[in-house]
Amino acid sequence: MHKQRNTKNKSVKQWDRVKKVLMCPPKYFRIEFKINPYMDPNDPKKQVNPQIAWKEWRNLYSTIKNMGIEIDLLQPIKGIPDLVFPADMGFVVNPKISRKTVVLSNFKWSKRQKETYYYEQYLKKNKYKIIKLPKHISFEINIRETDNFYLLGYGIRNDKEGIRYLRKYFDKPVYALKLVSPWFYHLSCALAVLNNDTVMYYPKAFDDKSVKLLDKLFKNKIILTKKEALNLAGNCIVMNNKIVINYMTPRLRKIFNKLNLNFIEISVGEFIKAGGAINCMVFVLSKKWEAPVFKSKKR
Repeated sequence: MHKQRNTKNKSVKQWDRVKKVLMCPPKYFRIEFKINPYMDPNDPKKQVNPQIAWKEWRNLYSTIKNMGIEIDLLQPIKGIPDLVFPADMGFVVNPKISRKTVVLSNFKWSKRQKETYYYEQYLKKNKYKIIKLPKHISFEINIRETDNFYLLGYGIRNDKEGIRYLRKYFDKPVYALKLVSPWFYHLSCALAVLNNDTVMYYPKAFDDKSVKLLDKLFKNKIILTKKEALNLAGNCIVMNNKIVINYMTPRLRKIFNKLNLNFIEISVGEFIKAGGAINCMVFVLSKKWEAPVFKSKKR
């Protein structure tokens, strides 16, 4: 499934920035363990169909390639199925703070900790400086941002202490949001920043304080229904003036049209069986950074 809608929208020109991304082919993608409610290795109906998974992945790959974005590929490894979700690898630091630097995630689950070695090998080969979180802090770095601030989630898999540690590597203010539902264990599972004015999210994924904060930070709020949220509509990615999204209902389509938002719809249903979707499948390696660099403030 691949649907595209084009509109002219000068208000999102600032998002024309992604230059290079990292993806991993789904050669060994299977449901081999359970670390979130989506996964069930014992249910044949919830197992990955390899042929469909490859078709979905290639569709996403070609869509990104057609945007003029360079794609690096991570070598798939047998027995490490979640390498297909490299977005959880870490965070690329603004080069004005530290050139070619990535802060690596500390995965909570031992099943995902095996991925770190292969991420490190890729980064070293490509001459990145690697920064590691203290071992006692569990934090799968998963960030949403505007041109003016970052959003980070904590709870479920992430220790709040991790946000305090990471602040030194941010070029803009940071706001912390508390996740409270195991179905939305990463910020990107429940929330997407569509442009500087617009956020799309599922309120029940967060505590009340976080919902109130989002209400203050954004002019436009798109509230996901439970069905939209569980189909990981929030796990979309914004690249070069387009929102690449895996699940678009008639209701969402109407809202997007009203807000004049460009979108491309691509099904990745096989990957949702592991609790991931489009955003999880793409790690942004480089982008066109904005000229101003804002100093982070403690919040």
